Amino acid sequence: MVFVEGGTFEMGDFGWKCDFNPAEVCTWPCGVPEDSVCNITMDGDAPLHTVELSSYHLASQKTTLGDFDLFRATRGMEPVLIELRQRERLKYLFDPQHPAPIKDWQEAKDYCQWLGNLSGYPVDLPTEAQWEFAARNRGKNVLYPTDDGSLKLGKNYPDEDSRTERVDAFPPNPLGFYMMTAVATEVVNDWYAKDYLPRSSSKDPQGPQKGDDKVARGTNYVETPWISANSVMRRKQPLALQTHLFTASFRCAIQRSTSL
Repeated sequence: MVFVEGGTFEMGDFGWKCDFNPAEVCTWPCGVPEDSVCNITMDGDAPLHTVELSSYHLASQKTTLGDFDLFRATRGMEPVLIELRQRERLKYLFDPQHPAPIKDWQEAKDYCQWLGNLSGYPVDLPTEAQWEFAARNRGKNVLYPTDDGSLKLGKNYPDEDSRTERVDAFPPNPLGFYMMTAVATEVVNDWYAKDYLPRSSSKDPQGPQKGDDKVARGTNYVETPWISANSVMRRKQPLALQTHLFTASFRCAIQRSTSL
């Protein structure tokens, strides 16, 4: 767990220069007038709004397959996708240090709360605001949540041939978080609503009280990273998928404002 000191930031699509090189390292607004930047997201569901967050802890890495298998074993459940694990050509997918694939949002929440029961700490999924604040180095205008804010395939982000990677395969961002938008999306605690952010609470927002889908952040290996691997893109994810997918995972948070 990494302790994230709280603060105030402008959550949402802060914009980026319209013609950009994903591998370029630059400080916003990257040499263009602030009123001339283009939208980062495509769906228009991430307008800028002020958010104040209390301090919290967030896992430095996605939950691993090995830890998720252990959790399932304590409940008398088989490892995920057990029917595929003996296929020689697929064995590489089941490295215990790869991200845990999920089928249901609830099993991600149950895993985090299981850790809380074991540790005595208030462990849960992070909120959407907590996830973005951490991805953006405590709310800075950072396009990609990598070690330097750029996207360099094979160096700070998986290359085009990667289906999955170990959770610490590439350098972390400056706060110490690994691969926040690589390999698999990460579900968070909030319900999704396209028009929610502008009317959300400015203090420790928790998301809508109800909904049909949950929020997922980040991207996965089947998408085009220079478009979707940014730090502000929001997406909705059904409560249940058809099977455990390597494109969907999660990390846990400790909802406590003082350092452990």
